[in-house]
Amino acid sequence: MMTTAGTLALLGNIATEDAFVVKQLRAAGAVLLGKTNLSDLLNFRSSRAASGWSSRGGQTKNPYRLRRSPLGSSSGSGAAVAANLCMAAIGTETDGSIIGRSSYESLVVLNQP
Repeated sequence: MMTTAGTLALLGNIATEDAFVVKQLRAAGAVLLGKTNLSDLLNFRSSRAASGWSSRGGQTKNPYRLRRSPLGSSSGSGAAVAANLCMAAIGTETDGSIIGRSSYESLVVLNQP
């Protein structure tokens, strides 16, 4: 799969192997539906950048309120679950990416330290 951190600068970058968590999910028999939109470069490009926006995928929408922020750099994961496109998703906690989004999209979060 292409791994771009949401930016056109990495377009065409194909991962040489699965991430550890993906290997574990596949081994357990999980069906992986795909990858979701990630804020461009994990939203570290600017303190004023729109949360959930990437040059590759555009703006992630909050399924409950389309004009409201989906919050967090891993916003595509939360939006996919909230929109009932999948039962669960993987995201990383980088300054509110998971914890903040759960309150915006009515999600239950399992946080593994």
